[in-house]
Amino acid sequence: MGPTILGHRYLDQQRSSTLAYRERRVKTPSVGIVLDTQYTLTTAMEWGRKYIDYPRIIAEVAAGADWVGVACVARPLTNKPIDGFLAYLSTLGLAPIVWQSPVAAGQKKVNLDTLVVREATCLAVESGLRELCIVGPDCDYYVVGELCRQRGIKFTVAGFRNSIGGFMRAQADRVVELGFEHLLREAA
Repeated sequence: MGPTILGHRYLDQQRSSTLAYRERRVKTPSVGIVLDTQYTLTTAMEWGRKYIDYPRIIAEVAAGADWVGVACVARPLTNKPIDGFLAYLSTLGLAPIVWQSPVAAGQKKVNLDTLVVREATCLAVESGLRELCIVGPDCDYYVVGELCRQRGIKFTVAGFRNSIGGFMRAQADRVVELGFEHLLREAA
């Protein structure tokens, strides 16, 4: 199956829920995917790669089900253009949400955890999902697992081998381990 089509009028990405302004056009509960691109890109660089095989990651996480996805992206503090990356994510069916936390101004790294938690929470609350997957094993996402459990939604964590801690493994209903096969040397 493919991604659910989302129409949207995203007004204020610092204060408004991404999905509060979207109309869902899917009849059956789907898998929600929230992608922490800062995590995937950092891991790829640590492993000597430049690119991530996002379609393969999405296919494994969704496991053949209909899905709806959000990609959380950090705007580089150097103001490098990221339009090409955002366009690529959109062609995959992911809604790219760009974040630069005001408290991160002047820092080397923009911490996406707040945005990932917000978007995952919105998907869980507003979208009638049967399963929610966060691609990024940060323990800050533990609270999303608790929310999913309260709502009867399966919680999945996807991350590169050796980066998923026991804390998140215990919280997850399903764990998807990623590896070198999910990284590319060149753009696809």
